[in-house]
Amino acid sequence: MMWDYVEKTAASWMPNAELYSPSVRVLTHAGGGQAGMRLIKSRHPSEPEHIRRYRMENFRSFTKVYFDKVFTTLSKIQNANDFGVTYVEPEKDPLASKNESFESYCTRNYPGYDDILNWLFNDGLLFLLTEPNGAFVVMPDETDEDGYFKPVVKTFEAARVVYVDKNSALLYEGELAMTVREPDYAVYYRHRREGPFLYFDNAAVYRLTFVGNEKRWEELYRHEFGEPPVWIAGGKKDPLNPARQLSLIDAAVDYWDEIVALESDLQGAMKSHVYPEKYVFVQKDCDVCRGSGYQTDDEGHKSKCRQCGGTGLDAGNVYATHLIRPPSGTEESSIPNPPVGYVTKDLASVQIIVDQIQRLAKQGYSALNMEFISLTPAEQSGIAKSYDRQEMNAAIGKIAVYIVKNVLRPSFWYIALWRYYYGPVKPISKNLISDIVPSVSIPKSFDILPFDYLAEEIKTQRDSGISTSVVNETEREYRQKRFSGNPQALRFYDLAAYSDPLPNYSLTEKQMIKTTGGCTEEDYVLSLNLTRYIRELEREKPDFWGFLLTDEDRKAMLREKAKTEVAAIRAERLSINTMQLS
Repeated sequence: MMWDYVEKTAASWMPNAELYSPSVRVLTHAGGGQAGMRLIKSRHPSEPEHIRRYRMENFRSFTKVYFDKVFTTLSKIQNANDFGVTYVEPEKDPLASKNESFESYCTRNYPGYDDILNWLFNDGLLFLLTEPNGAFVVMPDETDEDGYFKPVVKTFEAARVVYVDKNSALLYEGELAMTVREPDYAVYYRHRREGPFLYFDNAAVYRLTFVGNEKRWEELYRHEFGEPPVWIAGGKKDPLNPARQLSLIDAAVDYWDEIVALESDLQGAMKSHVYPEKYVFVQKDCDVCRGSGYQTDDEGHKSKCRQCGGTGLDAGNVYATHLIRPPSGTEESSIPNPPVGYVTKDLASVQIIVDQIQRLAKQGYSALNMEFISLTPAEQSGIAKSYDRQEMNAAIGKIAVYIVKNVLRPSFWYIALWRYYYGPVKPISKNLISDIVPSVSIPKSFDILPFDYLAEEIKTQRDSGISTSVVNETEREYRQKRFSGNPQALRFYDLAAYSDPLPNYSLTEKQMIKTTGGCTEEDYVLSLNLTRYIRELEREKPDFWGFLLTDEDRKAMLREKAKTEVAAIRAERLSINTMQLS
């Protein structure tokens, strides 16, 4: 009975626009292409037809840059200090006796990516953001030299999903073609009715193909999971259609849609208002049509003159040129000399469109609580103290939760089942699978803000008189981001900050503190000369940065340098006083 239902469902299936339309909304901006033409199909009031046609023929989606910035920001979730994947310790690993390691498969030998996190924060994240109604599938591609399955996470776009439920799933595996149809420029998908289709139930994976009136079934893998290793990518519930999901970044899409339309308007405005248009006063008739603008062939058929383009005037090249015939009787003195000029155009409307595009881009980022993406260093002044980092962490944190719970954890679970229990080699029992699946911590604080933004925040904190300890922590975050690719510079400046007895004070402030007795002379000298002292110790002690020394040891060495210099200063001062008295 079930086989009949699957066969009938597959035979009558068509890609469901209700499911793939949320994907089209985002893919317009993630990949550009012709899907965005639906946003510019309308002809604007009083718009000349040739301008509308020009916009359609030269359509480009420029919003990919906004999507890419959001994607890059979210991919940095993996850099969060509190994000991590913890695998079972080797001495507790039930696979250790088999010379096998799940950690090794997932971090060094994952097919196509080496590390599964490379897949997750590249193609996996891209799919999650663009295909909320698509499906993730875990199944083997091949077997390795030791006989183990090599399972991977595969993705099926929403246009390939027939249905997915907790007991079974049916997906289209064949060729799929996207078309954009006039006049509404809506996106449609076409598939091959013969398939093939993939059918998953609680025990196995099958391929169904239609050949004429024949239905061919092939069992690909038997798994006995008790559930299909298939799940919907998901996102946010669509309030207008509970049966489908919207992208996790759908809040920005309406703003980006408007930008697509405005960019098209800008193309038309540039053609109408920016490009120069020449006008020429012409009095001589075209030599071919004798001023009529038409030619007559041997059969008496009239057509537009090929020489003058139908103007009836002789002006040589008439490209981008307006030809003007002075009224008969016009005096020679009233015709400009030379009889050529350029149309004066109003450029204000072009600037209005440019400004609106920039405004919408910022509103799109704001809808995702990612305003900082659009801020230049100059714009950050005064904004750092008002921008709520907690809102940013909360917004990105929701997506991080989704990535971990809805993508990474089920991926680990099904990969482990395929590889170590239901594959050709079964080294451990099913009840031990949970012991080898790693734990994944969900991050709550993200290393997302650019370092120039942090620099402005440090300045704001200092000007506001915020606690030194808070400023120190922000400076530490700045150093880690600024020197993330230069560990030598990072350790240098970390030690300088750790050893400075007068941090966050200017030279004038340090002098005042010393004069008023707020610090010792040794503290003052150490704070002023930290950089020089560290460089000297690097030259004097080859093992200065060795693992046998702690930062506390290095700090003590720097303190000794300051003591020695203070003693020398005092000795010199005493010698000068003695000479003056004598």
